[in-house]
Parts: sequence; C-alpha cells; structure tokens
Amino acid sequence: MIVTLAAGVLALFGTVFNGWQSWRVEQIKQEKNSELEERKRKGDLILQAIKTDQRENAAANLIFLAETKLLTLSEDQIAVLKKYAPKEIVPVLPSSKPPSSALPSSVLPASLAPHGDTLALRVISLTMTLEGTALTRIDYDQSEGLSFGLLGWTTMNGQLQQLLRGCRETDAATFEKIFGSDLAAIEQMINGDSTSASMAIQSMVDQNGLKAAWKKHFEDLGKEPKFQQIQVNAAVPFVEKAREMAAELDFHSERGVAFFFDLIVQSGNLSQRSTEAYNRSLANLTKAINRPPDEVEKLVLLAVVTSDSTTPRFRNRIKERRLMIAKGQGQFAGQAYELDKFALGLRDAKTGQPIKAFNDTAILARIESGEF
Repeated sequence: MIVTLAAGVLALFGTVFNGWQSWRVEQIKQEKNSELEERKRKGDLILQAIKTDQRENAAANLIFLAETKLLTLSEDQIAVLKKYAPKEIVPVLPSSKPPSSALPSSVLPASLAPHGDTLALRVISLTMTLEGTALTRIDYDQSEGLSFGLLGWTTMNGQLQQLLRGCRETDAATFEKIFGSDLAAIEQMINGDSTSASMAIQSMVDQNGLKAAWKKHFEDLGKEPKFQQIQVNAAVPFVEKAREMAAELDFHSERGVAFFFDLIVQSGNLSQRSTEAYNRSLANLTKAINRPPDEVEKLVLLAVVTSDSTTPRFRNRIKERRLMIAKGQGQFAGQAYELDKFALGLRDAKTGQPIKAFNDTAILARIESGEF
C-alpha cells in the first residue's frame, strides 16, 4: 500500500516536473525570440537611420534614436557620432532611392593613359572609386598628415612630398601660380626635414581641419592636366607589380590585374603566408571538383584566403570588396558595382580575348563559404 502510494506520488511529481520543464523550455524560447526580435528591430532602426545621402544626416539620426531611447548607444559612441553630426540634431528621412550601381564617372580620361596603356587607367579608376579618392581630393588627419590625389599619397610616408616635387619640376611656373603667396610653406613641406614639414603642415590647418585656401590650392593642382599625368604615372609601377603578381599565380584576365592592384593599394603586397595558403586551397579545390578551376573560381578563392588573414575589425569589409572584384559585380559599402562599367571584363589582359568560365554557382558558393 505504502509502496503503491509512494509510486503514485513519484509519478505525480514526475508529471509536474516534466510539465514545468516543458513550460520553462517554452519560456526560454519565447525570451530568446523576443531578444531576437528586439535586435532585429534595432537593426532595422539603424539601417533606416543610415539610409541617407550624407554622413552628417546618418549621425544625426542615430543620435536622435539614442536620445529618444529607441536605441541604446554608449556615451563614447554618441561622442564619436557628434563629431560628424550638425550642431542642431534633427532627424532626416531616409532616402527612398535603392542602392545605385556605381557609374564610372570617376574613370580617368583616356588622354592620361601612360604610353596608351588604357588597362592601367581602368584599373586605377576602379580602385580610386572604391577608395573614395580623386585627382583633386585633399584630406588632413593628425596621425597621417596630408593625403592627396587618386591614391591618397600622404606626407607621413613622404610620398606626397615626392609627388609635389615632381609637379614643381615639371612646370614650376604653374606650380608657383597655384600656391601663390603660400608657396614658401609648401616648399618648406616638400624640401625640409620631418620637423620642418610638420611645422609647415600645422600652418595649413586650424581647429576645423585644412584651411579653405589650402583646399583650393590642392584642388587647383589636381585639375591641372600636367599634374594629373604625374599622379597617373606615379601609380603605374603598382599596376606593373599587379601584372607580375597575377602572372606568378597564373591569372590572365583584366579582372585579375584589377584584383591585384586593389590588393596592393589596400595591403601593400601578398604575403608569403597567404600565397602558401592559397596554393593549398587551390590543390584542395582542384581535387574536389576534379578539374582545373577557372579564372573566376581562382579569384574568388584568392579573395577568401587573403581576406581571412586580415585584421578581424576590417575583415568583412575587405572580403566584400575583394569578392566583388573577383566576381565582377556585387555590393561594397552599400553600393552596387559592375566591373564592366569600368571596361574591366573577363578578357585576357594581353590579347583582349574572352576568357571562358564555367559559371557554376554551386561551386562558387562552396568556395566563398571557405570550404577549401
């Protein structure tokens, strides 16, 4: 009797416990779903907030959401946003325009092609667009100093001083006319030691950054055709290096040259470690698909391998950019790109003949996933 009663109590307890356990599992699931929905809601708010045409508007929108408790941001994050936001924080409606396809408005004029090398010009134009630079662009940063031109040459590494000396040697009269009464400061920057150069740069800036007069000097410099040619010529050695790197790894297309040039501008070079990792992955891929990979498949593989070795903070952005070039189209930084619009096709870089590709989306997806 007692045994039967005890068994009944235990059975009842088990039923209650199982019921409670099921309820608790369901409750946890609901809590997780609620958290997920909340993250999604905040993510949507952020996406809508930054879907504007200007950085200042995006910053203002994010600050507004934080101040109205619709979004949680730290004080440090808000402080960073306030550097870019206008003084009066007024939310701006998001742009209704879909991401536009990047038009090659930044493509350099054919007249600048060094020795008729239009491929070099097209390759430079693509990276210039992705970098957000231009022949006339001038920026100032406390750590890097001045940066100018289509590849963002800086005073920190002395490249800008070298470029400006080349401009002066090419046409001193025009150079002196552009800088006018500020010529002494620019000569101090390009001809003096690092201390003199730093002092000269400090005279060009105030609390708001580079002074308006100096912005105009550099913009005028960038508009002068003779000095534009000097910028292009200074970029050509990097194009030649890209051609060499492409050939060494058995890439033959214009797209391949564009890929390596962009990698050089971003990272400086292809490390031995990345090269070895690529060769191992290429062997794995060849074995898995039982044929030699085509040009696009190899480019996508190289994009994945080289991106994986970059700093985690920037890895996704770098990978997105390299995959876009490797595939010939895609998104980068919220912008749609097509390499065909830069006249960079899947053509042989030497002969201009089309290069065949299998266009096997399943294999490309596997490569992009990092399987190999």
